[in-house]
Amino acid sequence: MSPDAWRKEGVDRLKSRIWRPAWLRKGPCFLAIAVGRIGSGFFTPTRNRSLPGRHITDCQMRLYMSFRQAETPTVAAAKAGFSIATAYRVEQDRWPPSHKKAPRGRRRRDPLAAVWDSEVVPLLKSAPGPRPVAIFDEIRRRHPEIGVGIRRTLERRIRIGRALNGAERDVIFRQEHSPGRLGLSDFTDMGDHGISIAGVPINHRLYHFRLAFSGWEHAHVVLGGESFVALAEGLQNALWALGRAPFAASQ
Repeated sequence: MSPDAWRKEGVDRLKSRIWRPAWLRKGPCFLAIAVGRIGSGFFTPTRNRSLPGRHITDCQMRLYMSFRQAETPTVAAAKAGFSIATAYRVEQDRWPPSHKKAPRGRRRRDPLAAVWDSEVVPLLKSAPGPRPVAIFDEIRRRHPEIGVGIRRTLERRIRIGRALNGAERDVIFRQEHSPGRLGLSDFTDMGDHGISIAGVPINHRLYHFRLAFSGWEHAHVVLGGESFVALAEGLQNALWALGRAPFAASQ
């Protein structure tokens, strides 16, 4: 058999092994597949393989700085998932990426620039109550050339404007107390009330306990300062008089 025939037969055998079903393939065929892909980048070294062109994150930055305490920049960059060039840039400037971003400016013309200050703001000042969709319909009636696509932009601009420049609103933190949930206690100085016994002024305090829901109260006279002993004694007497304890007590 000629050399060309031997070569052709070898190629045919290799093709038949490569294109067999997976359950029929045996040891040598996998080696042949791997050997055939050596030149196509299958075994390309990691140092020469290009990484995806994505910006690094704060998490990657923290990982790199953590690995950098015990590893070289090359190893720390590989573990953090970015290139060596980025690692050397990080070595020069170690601020997180989120602290380097410049505020993004407007990328297109403001569609409300011609009507916002001259028409929308006066409408909001004259009648703060109308809904944004009513103002949008009025602006569209006055300026038919304005497209319907600016409705969301107008609604968002009106919402922000009312939040920043609108009328002040009362802020209320409602407190709803459930039965048996909360008890309150405090000390009250009674020196300014002029209480005396047999003509002798008595310097004392009252330990005051109260249930938040029902308003049940108990007072205990304390001859001294606001000590832990006075607190424990007053609270104990109040709970004995109540017959039970609330879920939480606050002083």
